[in-house]
Amino acid sequence: MSNHGAHAVTAPGHRPTRLLPDEPALADTLGGAHERVAAAIADLIRGEDGGKAVGLEGGWGAGKSTIVRLITEKLVEDPASSTRVAVFDAWAHQGDPLRRTFLEQLIQRLQDAGWVDRGRWDERAAGLARRRREETHRIVPQLTRFGTLLGLALFVLPGLSAALANVSWYIALVPTLVFILLVGLAWGWNYRSRTKSGLEAADDSSSGLPALLTGQATTESRTLVTETPDPTSVEFETLFRELCSEGLRDPERRLVLVIDNLDRVAPEDARAIWSALQTFVQHGATERPAWAHRLWLVVPYDQDGISRLWANDAPGGDAGGTASSFLNKTFQVRFQIPPPTILQWRDYLRTALIEALPAHHEDDFHGVYRAFALRRGHDAQPTPRDLRLFVNAIGALHRQWQDQEGLTVPALACFALLDRDDVESALRSPTPNADATFAERVIGDNWRDALVVLHFGAPLADARVMLLRGPITSALDNGDGAALRELETTHGEGFWAVFEDSAPTGRNDWGLVGQPDLARGATALDSSDLFKADPVRREAALVLNRIKTAATAVDTWQPFNEEAAEGMAALCRLAGDDPAFAAALFRRASSVEIPTDAGGTGVALTWMQGAFALLAGTRDLSPPPNLEVPLTPDQWFSVVPDTQDAELGEDTWQRLTPRNVDAIDEAVSTRLGARQDIEVVGMLTNVMLQTEAAKALHLTANALIGYLGDFSSEIPAHLAWAVQALMACRAAGLVDADSYGRLAAEGQLLHNLALAVDQQDAGAMACCAFAYLQSTPNASAPRQMPGYADRGYQSLLTLLRDPQSHPGVSEVFLAVAQRTGGLREIARILEASPLEETLLRQTFANLLETDPAAREPGFVTEHWRTIQAALAVSGSGEAATAFQSFFETLPSLAEVEAMITAGPFRSEDAPLYIAVLRASGADQLNSWFSAGLHSVDAKTWAAALQEPDDLVALLIEMSSSGAPPALGPAYQDGLAAHAQAIVTTEDFGALSDALPELLKLLDDDNTALLARRVYDVLESSNGAAREPFFALYGGLIADRDFLLAQPGFVDRVCRPFIVYSNAYGFRWLAGLLRAAPDLLRLHEDQQAVRDFRDRVSSAVQSSDGDQVFREATRSIASALGVPQSSP
Repeated sequence: MSNHGAHAVTAPGHRPTRLLPDEPALADTLGGAHERVAAAIADLIRGEDGGKAVGLEGGWGAGKSTIVRLITEKLVEDPASSTRVAVFDAWAHQGDPLRRTFLEQLIQRLQDAGWVDRGRWDERAAGLARRRREETHRIVPQLTRFGTLLGLALFVLPGLSAALANVSWYIALVPTLVFILLVGLAWGWNYRSRTKSGLEAADDSSSGLPALLTGQATTESRTLVTETPDPTSVEFETLFRELCSEGLRDPERRLVLVIDNLDRVAPEDARAIWSALQTFVQHGATERPAWAHRLWLVVPYDQDGISRLWANDAPGGDAGGTASSFLNKTFQVRFQIPPPTILQWRDYLRTALIEALPAHHEDDFHGVYRAFALRRGHDAQPTPRDLRLFVNAIGALHRQWQDQEGLTVPALACFALLDRDDVESALRSPTPNADATFAERVIGDNWRDALVVLHFGAPLADARVMLLRGPITSALDNGDGAALRELETTHGEGFWAVFEDSAPTGRNDWGLVGQPDLARGATALDSSDLFKADPVRREAALVLNRIKTAATAVDTWQPFNEEAAEGMAALCRLAGDDPAFAAALFRRASSVEIPTDAGGTGVALTWMQGAFALLAGTRDLSPPPNLEVPLTPDQWFSVVPDTQDAELGEDTWQRLTPRNVDAIDEAVSTRLGARQDIEVVGMLTNVMLQTEAAKALHLTANALIGYLGDFSSEIPAHLAWAVQALMACRAAGLVDADSYGRLAAEGQLLHNLALAVDQQDAGAMACCAFAYLQSTPNASAPRQMPGYADRGYQSLLTLLRDPQSHPGVSEVFLAVAQRTGGLREIARILEASPLEETLLRQTFANLLETDPAAREPGFVTEHWRTIQAALAVSGSGEAATAFQSFFETLPSLAEVEAMITAGPFRSEDAPLYIAVLRASGADQLNSWFSAGLHSVDAKTWAAALQEPDDLVALLIEMSSSGAPPALGPAYQDGLAAHAQAIVTTEDFGALSDALPELLKLLDDDNTALLARRVYDVLESSNGAAREPFFALYGGLIADRDFLLAQPGFVDRVCRPFIVYSNAYGFRWLAGLLRAAPDLLRLHEDQQAVRDFRDRVSSAVQSSDGDQVFREATRSIASALGVPQSSP
């Protein structure tokens, strides 16, 4: 590979690119194939007699010139070598006389070698160049009409003058002669001037006397004519013989003639020189000169090129056969250049890439090999020229782009391998074609970005715009808003420039678009969020106006299905605050014609499904419009069962306005009275009770009461649906409280519950139980027990306490509760019942997760105890943790705090306060709690401390939060009462760890007062205080100065300890004396001190008391300085 490529001038931060020249390589770069062929030919020339023609066959770019260079190096590598190689490139001289040009170059080569006389052969070469002669052409002028008249005048004028002047004619001839003389002088002067100026042969028809007298100027021209541009074959042979005789006169000399690219010139020129070549090597045995044995002819050629030379003249059109015969006749031996193996050409390509892109790492090139192999095929046999041109194509792209736009070397290679049409096809094809697949395999997922940059020669953002029209139209056709949004995000202003033109239709005008296309387009535009910018872009506003015009121009939206409805809903959302536009679209939906025959059932169901989609899509409009339902009663009965599993919003049925409500009410009540289609009747009744028709279903409500009011021994068909319908009638006000309550009070609901239990109908059980609890929230037994009511009541109690006893009941009960009053209704029932109803609490806990009421501050503050109790049995973890988590996830926590602080402090609400404080930690809460705790009386404090409850927990929580309250006398009284209660007990109680912190909540004055009162408790205990007392309150009264001020400390506290062997008291006292050794020495009652000291001395010598007491006694003796005997 040559290193002579031009070096790119590299800007800072850019990587250089080098052009690979198309010239023979200096060395074999294809694994030795070229080297072997060159060595074989060189060896042939050195070791054999000449006079032979050697053929070197190889395709275009296969390396024939490289082999010629290698042959030359091998034959003339020694400066003293007597072999010379003369290379004639026929293609480089196409258009010149080839034989003459060949001889001129050969003369020059032998002159340079010093093999021929330079002067002599310069003359011969000049002779070849002077094969020309000069020809002169003169144009003979003809007289003009003026010249003819002038000549006649010369003859007529003298006679006429003589006649007129009455003189002799010879006298009259004088003026004529003078005129002729003057004309002649003028012409002579003109001719002389033009001759001096070198213009005598010029063609100037506008000046001079001849121009006046003749039709054209006098003209003379000279032309150089080449007689024979090329020597004849005889001349050529003669000159060639003379040249070779002189050049090869030394018997050691050898001459190798190389005729290259002869198969690439015009066929007639090529065949002419081919015929001349015969003179080089084809001599008869008798006439072959001696030098001919030292002359070799090497002809590189391409088999296809040779065939083209005879394409028009071959007999029978067999150009290949003619070429083969010619080659066999011309060449005594032929060498073929083998095609490179995959490893060879890959290595060649790697070397070329390293040379062309020297600043790139070799890892960047692997994708280039792969791209070439994929595009050309793994069995490709590229020539070195193919590979060099490929690398230069990559280099051309690299010079333009460097590493901009994320263009990798494989990406450049991919583009270089594709035609522009291929690139265009890959970029614009809606589905990946072969070219796109190839690009993706080479470049990766971003192949489209790379190709579009290179194809349009622009930065990515600008180039992408050129391909936007198709994706925009496709996104609209497919209702794909995400694709539109991605296009806009990626292309910005470029997107809008194309969108304004293509988005309105892609079909000239939105008004001409059919309903399905309009629906999909609107869905795409709405879900793209392109119209939600503030302010709306001009292009978006333009498109929106066209869409609205088109939508109102559509007379019917038949068929009205989910796709059409979603498109209509999208149009309503796009229109925004335009109730009139939404109402107009809703009227078009309601105006769809639904057949009343059997075929209308499917149409009615499709319409209803579309209605659900339309209502769901317009729920957020303000106000959300209602939709009139164009179904007959029979169609309602057909459609309702198929709507029960639909996932509908809470307001879906409420926004439907059925037509012919009275006819529907009559049809439902009639079927219910006849016990027909009860399940569908129940479904339809529940549906109608959620629509605007609810208050008109009086016949249906009365029929339901009659249906559930008997005491049949058989369970009513579809009891659950009937009960739910009756509950819905109650909620709609169609059934008064007395009528509804009588079904519970007179036992009909419990009777039906018993029948449902017999049938294991979980739905009916749940519905009957819920309906009964609505009327009788405390779950008391009815006054009457007709039929199976008594058994039904026992089943009710079982369901409430153990819902798992009847699988499925809990789930249905929850569903019924969600539809009938929800959380508030369950709270009303649960708080009215004295029973521990597990079913109700579980239902309540489940509704806490879904019912919006659970997030309302008023509901939370009113029902927090119910919430706490329900969470305790919900299975959602430890009760306190579940309760706390509820408040930590409460969105309305701030409103709950406001409601708490707006009311009075209630100690029984301490659990609520703790949960809110932990979830919020607001400073204003601490302030309000502190003020509230001051209002708690001593009795409440005493009870709370004796059996620690949530009030004490609130104190601890406030202390741990860094905002401990400073409490007063009532709290002091409570602590004193607690000290009195525990002074002689062995039970530490629940305050053992918390009491030290609780004591800190007293202000200084109350702390001092409490210390005095606790000391009094100790003194009055007469030595009987136990360990819990000292552990909890001992530190409060362990002050030296305080005890020195107590006159009865030694006599009424210390002495009883030793009298009653109180080890706990002695241990406390020992601690005091270690901290204050002079406590007893300074006490005012020294008589009592001496008595106590003597008692200690005796106790030390005694073995009375347990081990703890004896150890405490020795400790006190040591502090008092009492002598102790060794144990």
